[in-house]
Amino acid sequence: MATYIALVHQIAAGHCRVSFPDLPGCVAAGESLHEAIVMAKQVLAGHVQHLLEAGEPVPAPGTVDAIDRQDAILVAAIEVPDDLTTEQIDVAVPGLALRRFDVFAERRGMTRSALFVEAVNRWIIQETAANAKAEALHGPAPEAAGHPTGYDIEAIRRELTAQDALLPNDFETNELPGPEDHTDEIKAEMMRLLEAQAASPHASAPEGEEPPKETDDRKRG
Repeated sequence: MATYIALVHQIAAGHCRVSFPDLPGCVAAGESLHEAIVMAKQVLAGHVQHLLEAGEPVPAPGTVDAIDRQDAILVAAIEVPDDLTTEQIDVAVPGLALRRFDVFAERRGMTRSALFVEAVNRWIIQETAANAKAEALHGPAPEAAGHPTGYDIEAIRRELTAQDALLPNDFETNELPGPEDHTDEIKAEMMRLLEAQAASPHASAPEGEEPPKETDDRKRG
């Protein structure tokens, strides 16, 4: 189901005119706002059906923000049902997958064609909602922001290559200085501290033990 934006203009007291910016020439009118909307639904469906039957392209619906409202007194969204016309197409489907599709459709009281249409429509709706959410969070894509060509991958690759060229290439990675090993120096310093502490007469005794008392011979000496 497609939804087109309609602009309602007041052309006289109580009389309204409805136009569709996405479909030039598709216009309806009524002696009241309600009648104008009812007529617009019928005219829109007939216009789209004519395009389909004539094999002409059907313009995609635009968004409200992209439409010039001019002096419209009302902006309305009018839907067009998908089943205005039907077309026979040939679709190649893997045999085993087709059996699963048929069982799935039968459990839900649907035909094979109805299942395919429903599945694709849901996929489109989910993707549209996801894109709208991403745009709301991160801003429009480059194409919508005035960059029709998108990202130039080759230009980015050339820029990165140029940055790599600024680095010296005349040495191998194994020539780079590695981290210094100070293990032996740390061990030597610890031994020196322990020896100095042991040789000190005021070295503290282990906790809970009293330092040894001096003997008489040590005092006389």
